[in-house]
Amino acid sequence: MGCSTSREDSRRKFLASKKQASLLAPTLHYSVNFVPQAACLNSLNRPDLESLYKTILSPFQLKALPFSNGRFLDSPSKPPASPFNQFEEAFEELQAELIAASETWPLNTSDSIFVFMNEVNSLQLKVLIAGPEYTPYAHGLFEFDILLHGYPEKPPKVAFLTNGNNKICFGPRLSNTGKVKLPILGTSIASHHDELWNSEKSVSELLFMLQGLIKTNNICEGDMELESLKEDEEARRKLNKACGNIVRYCNIKFAMLEYIRNPAPWLRDFVHTYFYLKKDLILKETKKWLAAALNDDGSYDGLASMYNPRIANELGKGRYHEKLQEVVLELEKELGKIRIHIDSPILQNFAQRERVSETSDETNMDDGVAAGEVAGKSE
Repeated sequence: MGCSTSREDSRRKFLASKKQASLLAPTLHYSVNFVPQAACLNSLNRPDLESLYKTILSPFQLKALPFSNGRFLDSPSKPPASPFNQFEEAFEELQAELIAASETWPLNTSDSIFVFMNEVNSLQLKVLIAGPEYTPYAHGLFEFDILLHGYPEKPPKVAFLTNGNNKICFGPRLSNTGKVKLPILGTSIASHHDELWNSEKSVSELLFMLQGLIKTNNICEGDMELESLKEDEEARRKLNKACGNIVRYCNIKFAMLEYIRNPAPWLRDFVHTYFYLKKDLILKETKKWLAAALNDDGSYDGLASMYNPRIANELGKGRYHEKLQEVVLELEKELGKIRIHIDSPILQNFAQRERVSETSDETNMDDGVAAGEVAGKSE
């Protein structure tokens, strides 16, 4: 009841403010040109970077853009035939719900959620979740397709696309086939009735559940084989370490490098801007991974091999540090190729502060030289 009332309130606010115009507007709220950047982002302190990140990427947190059906190729490119007014009302209600909910989604350099509505069929969503900082998924972009036909009476269909072309399993609930295993989707067994879908559940609740799948350092948590090792903490630690290392390596390879090199045309500006803004944070974190890899004692057989046999074999037998170093160097090279100019007051103010600081340093230096000359003459 509460959720239904909330949806109706959101719809009224939405229709009153006519926010659909801004949501569907293709223009960006800043200029992005692929030319060398004047101000150095790595000189920004974290609060300034946070402010810049939110200013630049907030238009992308909920945006309508053109894209293909993605994983749901069997779904119509347009909504099911229905009276226009009926579809228009459903469309407006969904937009109203998402606009109101988007205010609760994270948008910071530690973790973020971005939702793109299909301009042709608003019941198709493309979701990109930024891997949370200090986890093996950190800073990667993890992509989901969501189909909302029958929503909210029927559960959404969800597919996970950041799987290395069906090669990589990023966790027990994120299959390499694209299947997302959650009780709310009806794709895994529920331990409580409340975990199942009902008409009062929302897209936003689902988004936080999807984020929760990559907001962890315990990669194989809940897997029966890992649970069977409860009494053997050392074996459990080594197994989880190997699973985490596989995710770190595949994160760089498929959730970073693949997106930087081959972004969808309609996502190019967003992807390159996202990675440009986070370049220094990414390199700092991945180099920590590289340092830790020197002491790798992960167990790459058993569960790690079951989920990702090819990668486990590739990284096992003491090869993890070598293979990780290869992709970290590739990442550093690709990040260095991204050249954009961001016309933002934050960077303008920063550049002005830098100029004032440089002028002040030069003045102090000149005063020092002059004082030295006077002292020399007096002697």
